[in-house]
Amino acid sequence: MLLPKFLHVALLLGIVAAQSSNEIDAAIEAWRFPDWSAWKFVNYCAGETLTNGKQVLEGSCNSIPHGNIPAKKNMISSILLSPKAGEQLPAETDFIIQVQTLNLAAGSFSDPATAYYAAPQDLKDGKVIGHTHFTVQDLGDNLNPQQPPDPTTFKFFKGINDEGDGNGLLQATVPGGLPAGNYRVCTLTAAANHQPVLMPVAQRGSSDDCTKFTVVANDKIDEDKGESSSRIRRKYIA
Repeated sequence: MLLPKFLHVALLLGIVAAQSSNEIDAAIEAWRFPDWSAWKFVNYCAGETLTNGKQVLEGSCNSIPHGNIPAKKNMISSILLSPKAGEQLPAETDFIIQVQTLNLAAGSFSDPATAYYAAPQDLKDGKVIGHTHFTVQDLGDNLNPQQPPDPTTFKFFKGINDEGDGNGLLQATVPGGLPAGNYRVCTLTAAANHQPVLMPVAQRGSSDDCTKFTVVANDKIDEDKGESSSRIRRKYIA
C-alpha cells in the first residue's frame, strides 16, 4: 500500500524533471544564474537554518517544494477598486479597501506562526488555493517619491482569510482610518501557506495591484478627488 504523499521520504525517480545537459549548457550560454540540480536540490538546505514553518527574521532555507502550478488560462490577476487612484479620503475615518481577483480560490489561510511556507502551493479546480493581503505604506510628503518605501514598515496590514463574495471580490475595513498623508496600498496574493503565488509562465501580467491615494483633513477635501469609497465599492460589504 502506498503511503500518503506527505509521508514519502525517498525521492521518486519518476518525479525527477528531465533536463538534458545540452539544455543546461545552452542556458549557461544565455543566462548568468541557471541553477539546476539533477536531484532537485534534495539536500540544498543542508547546514542552513531551516524555515520549519516559522517567520525567521534572520533568514532561513526552506526545503518545501513549490507544488502545483496552474495552467496559463488560470493565472491570477487583481485590480484594486477602492481606494481609487489619486482619491482623497478623510483623516481618522474608517474606510474599506476592495480588490477584485481573478482565478484565486480564496479563503485558505494557514497559521503564519507555525506553518509559514510549510506546504506546497496547491490547486482547486485548477486555481491556486490561497488568500490575499492588503498592505498600506506611508509615501512621505508626495505621491511620487524617488526612493522606495521601507518594506519593514507599514501603516495597515491585513490578511484576508475569507472567500469574500464568492466571485473574487475581497475587502477589509481600515478601522479608524489613517492620519493625513500620502499612501500606497498594495495587494499581496499568496498560496495557503503564505508563499507568493507561482504562475506557469514568466511573461504575464502581475498577480497583484497597487494604487496611491491621499488622506486629508475633512475641511481640505477637494470635491473632485474626494469621491466616497462607499459609492465606488462593489456591493459586498459584509
